[in-house]
Amino acid sequence: MRNIAVLFALVVVLSSTATAQKGSRYAPGELLVKFRAGTSQLSEHSAHNTVRGELIKRFDGLGWSLIRIADVRSVETAINTYLSSPHVEAAQPNFYYQLMNTPNDPDFAGMYGLSKISAPAAWMMSTGSPDVVVAVIDSGARLTHEDLARQHLDESGRDPE
Repeated sequence: MRNIAVLFALVVVLSSTATAQKGSRYAPGELLVKFRAGTSQLSEHSAHNTVRGELIKRFDGLGWSLIRIADVRSVETAINTYLSSPHVEAAQPNFYYQLMNTPNDPDFAGMYGLSKISAPAAWMMSTGSPDVVVAVIDSGARLTHEDLARQHLDESGRDPE
């Protein structure tokens, strides 16, 4: 029953992502603008007014701002208008991005079982949590294997056994 719930959740997430991206590679009516260092808020406000843009969110650590523009202007026109300002360093559409979580294990391609159980699709939803404890109950586990050895060592880096 749990597998069916996970599969259903995965289908919902993937279909909503596909719907959001259908016909457009970016959010309609939104763009990202980066002003040059030292630009006054008055100059920023003036640039926003030129395109009838509304500041939605400032990403201060990155220097970018999320802007919503009036429906009468296209995103491309608004970008060109922003770029004509000497205060604007960069402007771009608010692109949709889809993350693909795949492991960095060099042997991943040879692990055919992971694809059979749809592990890559599940990793798009979650890659785990440090709160989850995994127990191996198998007398055939080789704790010195490169994938397990690091977890088996004590704080000094020695094998406690």
